[in-house]
Amino acid sequence: MDYVLSEEQRALQTTARAILESEGGTGPARRAAEAPSDSFDAFDGRLLNAASTAGWLGLGIAEEQGGSGGSTIEQLLIAIELGRTVAPLSLFGCALTAEFLARVDERNSDLLTGIADGSVRPSWALTEKFRPWQAEAVALRGTSNNGGLRLNGSKCYAVDADSGTMLLVTARTEHADLVVAAVDVDAAGVHVERQQTLDLSRHLCRVDFDACLVDSEAILATGSEAEWLTGRVLRLGALLAAAESLGVAERLLELTVSYAKERVQFGQPIGSFQAIKHKCADLRIRLEGARTLLYVAAMHHDRDTPSAARYVHMAKANTNDAAVEIAGEALQIHGGIGMTWEHDLHLFLRRARVNAALFGTTGEHRRAALACALHDRAVVAVGAQR
Repeated sequence: MDYVLSEEQRALQTTARAILESEGGTGPARRAAEAPSDSFDAFDGRLLNAASTAGWLGLGIAEEQGGSGGSTIEQLLIAIELGRTVAPLSLFGCALTAEFLARVDERNSDLLTGIADGSVRPSWALTEKFRPWQAEAVALRGTSNNGGLRLNGSKCYAVDADSGTMLLVTARTEHADLVVAAVDVDAAGVHVERQQTLDLSRHLCRVDFDACLVDSEAILATGSEAEWLTGRVLRLGALLAAAESLGVAERLLELTVSYAKERVQFGQPIGSFQAIKHKCADLRIRLEGARTLLYVAAMHHDRDTPSAARYVHMAKANTNDAAVEIAGEALQIHGGIGMTWEHDLHLFLRRARVNAALFGTTGEHRRAALACALHDRAVVAVGAQR
């Protein structure tokens, strides 16, 4: 597989960087971090409009449905740029919903068109408290009700649910079948509340369902189809979170190298000291290794290869560690200035730490990658015996 970016992909990345810089760079993230926890910063609307105008919201949607028809790699390139500015805006809702709806029936074409133009803002309610990010771990109860469902329970860490218009919810029926349903954020029995997390510039929400009624038309997938599609959605979410973290690490390393060239100690820039030079070189190698594995995982995901899940798990675990390591070393090299509220470093560190847990921790993905590898090995062994 060739993971060198094409000219079109490089142009997409360059344009995205220019747009985000024109919108204030890390300014929106700082304003979001300083805003009251129960408010929705109006500047987010500007970012959303910019993303819609640039076609980012519909990047994973086919052109005939109003999107750009982009690949997973192209979605990751935008996520990397969002990470470089720790933007209070994510592609999770749009990208994951496009991934899901593109593989179910054609009734949802209007929904995809709305996502592409920004009029529909979806958020996924996937995981629950103290449960891993896995389809098998879903426990929210959805009992049968006149062909539809009655939802009772809670979901955690729904990205931007407080500013969305629609929730995609995973639940279990009384027969233990997985279902995926679309629920309006303003529906009766739905309560959305922003959670307090380390990342002050990102809205992660708790969603409570109290006898929330879902019509049969709003049930999008059930049974084995829902299990398979939810698995794909979770893998794409892991890739996007990893891409954001890669952007965080990339920008932090640039800031750190620049600071090391300017900060003078003992009459010379600290970047001239061998310990600092070697540290920055090692971090660069770590960063590029994470980038390569992430791109390879994205291509496997697009092609739905037998090894796709294993590569995604490996990429997320590796990028989690790389971003957190680079953030920690950046803080050490910056010294006291990096500890201040006025410096942007803490915004990046917060995003790296939270993204390391979003859509699966390092430990969860390592265990999943090992399980995939053992399964592949067993399949090969059985084939050899035959």
